[in-house]
Amino acid sequence: MFYYWVLAIAPILSILSIWAQGTKTYPAFCDSIVETYKLKGDTLRVWDSLEMEWKKKLPDILKKHKITISCAECTSIIANVVLYADSSGRCRIVQKRKLSVCGGTMEAKLEYDYFKFWNNLTLPPILRKRYLLARLSIILKC
Repeated sequence: MFYYWVLAIAPILSILSIWAQGTKTYPAFCDSIVETYKLKGDTLRVWDSLEMEWKKKLPDILKKHKITISCAECTSIIANVVLYADSSGRCRIVQKRKLSVCGGTMEAKLEYDYFKFWNNLTLPPILRKRYLLARLSIILKC
């Protein structure tokens, strides 16, 4: 009887092991997250300039995905993410806390284009080696 249980459970354990290896884990960072709106001084100025550069790219991204932000069509894109830049400045989104487009879910193609700027960015030294909670959102108050 024990032999049959082992045969039944072994494939499940194997699948779970493979799944766990494919899941990226990041160090516990919840206590060290800095919300970008709480940055100060030069750090805030650098962040704001990067965010302005990203916002210049948004109209083309929205047009590509046929999204019109207006009170009549789509009032919001909500993207709350945690960014991390390593010591070389390579920026990565390590956690997606909320992604919503026009009240629905963000499709993979839009998500790729929406975050491409950040995923290809080398952050300046002042923003490196820290976790940043960024609200990369467009929200209209209609």
